[in-house]
Amino acid sequence: MTGRQRPVCSVTRSHAHMILGTRWHVMFFAMALLSTATACGVDDRDLSPADAAREGNAGGSGPATDATHGDAAATVDTGASSIETDARRPSGSILWARSTSSLYLYGLAQSSTGIVVTGTISAPADLGGTLLVPVGSTDTVLAQFASSDAAHQSSARLGRTGDGGAGEVYGFIDVVDPASTPLIHGLSYGNVDLGAGTVPGGGGTGADGFVGRYQLNGKPSWVKRLVGPGDDHFTSVTNGPNNTIFVSGWYDANTAFDVTHTFNAAGYRDIFFMQLDYGGAVVMEKTFATSGFEQPNSIAWTGTHLMAAGFFNPTTAIGRFSLTAIDYGIWAGKFLPDGTPEWVVGFSGPGKDHNPSMTIDAAGDMYIAGTFTGSITFGSYDLTGAGSEVFAVKLRNADGSVAWATSLGSAGDDLGGDIALNATGELILAATVAGPLEPGGPFAGGTDVALVSFDTSGARRWAKVIGTGGTDSASAVSSGTDAFYASINLGGNIGMTVEDQPIVGAPKPAGLVLKLQP
Repeated sequence: MTGRQRPVCSVTRSHAHMILGTRWHVMFFAMALLSTATACGVDDRDLSPADAAREGNAGGSGPATDATHGDAAATVDTGASSIETDARRPSGSILWARSTSSLYLYGLAQSSTGIVVTGTISAPADLGGTLLVPVGSTDTVLAQFASSDAAHQSSARLGRTGDGGAGEVYGFIDVVDPASTPLIHGLSYGNVDLGAGTVPGGGGTGADGFVGRYQLNGKPSWVKRLVGPGDDHFTSVTNGPNNTIFVSGWYDANTAFDVTHTFNAAGYRDIFFMQLDYGGAVVMEKTFATSGFEQPNSIAWTGTHLMAAGFFNPTTAIGRFSLTAIDYGIWAGKFLPDGTPEWVVGFSGPGKDHNPSMTIDAAGDMYIAGTFTGSITFGSYDLTGAGSEVFAVKLRNADGSVAWATSLGSAGDDLGGDIALNATGELILAATVAGPLEPGGPFAGGTDVALVSFDTSGARRWAKVIGTGGTDSASAVSSGTDAFYASINLGGNIGMTVEDQPIVGAPKPAGLVLKLQP
């Protein structure tokens, strides 16, 4: 599949979401179903999704072509001809499906003007405007589609300039700012152009992290980097108070943000949080570093506190809170604006438990999705699975205690992905599954994408499985004002329609963006 590159374990959404490292956020991306021995952070090149992996138009400005920093689209395609988006459609119905051509998707967010996505290309991509042609070996694309009918609104490339070469850029989006300006984070390898001119690699073989406030034409109002001799990853971004954002990430060797802010490493992966103003200046920075492995995957701001979730191995200390896992375990915490933890809790089973994505409700309660292997205990809830399985858990804002926990999966090895919550209390969770969710249920083969909705008490509302016969994977989910949105990556030809909805855009897509009825 074109455009599908290094990120293997992700982030989600804050999102993450998130790159493995992600939302993900992460969101978690598998080049195939990874064995549990190598998934989630054991490989130095893994990304934690984003995601997820969570959900722009820059000041109302439209796309513009720029020969140095990217190829912005100049035309708009027609989109879906007729969309019905009210309660007459059954919950879970696909309202439209958008092809992303060769674009392999990594992030998804709703702005006031459309649906913003990020992903990578290593072959030309036809998103409905000017053909986007990669210059580096892997370039990032920032695109926006109309939320009403999936019509192309803008698209731009960033990665290398005209000198070619092997530079790689992986961009993710969890959120847009209140002005609908995309907030992009990600990582790069080698000499790259992040939209403001060529910058050198960090000198080692690892990744360099970046975060920026981008226009839809691919140009940043600012972009800042985390650069050292090791691996440096941003994993999640969320909006904060007073025109600021919070970012999370990890590093495995002494490193520096924007040259002057240095972080000292203590172990395999160490945690950092930062608060940045809208010009990219540092307002707050906080690190948690031990001799073990600790990584943040997803963050969210309640209005008074920063909430975060990640995973660790075999022990960690986050502030005054010490945690121990049997193998890899999940952690979640509530932090003051200066990064001081108020509480941190941990959960683990006998296998690898990893890559949580997280979202919050108006009360600040946390909803976390991720992957466990064999079994895991959340409070009084004992979850078991046939192999690696997907969990969802609600933690109370006051103390991190467990309100409920549930699981889903096939008889094979499955991977948890992104999670999102809408204003009416409906959750959507994305997962990559290796078989049907129920005996005799739908499954196309290889790995498919499961989209599952719950209410805030943990009761399942609906579920659907979408796939080809190849290796398909979940990317990101987002909640809009009247719909859910999901991005998925495809390992085979899905045809011309999805559940009788015609696919808008180029045929035989590597990725799809879907709008779904809540």
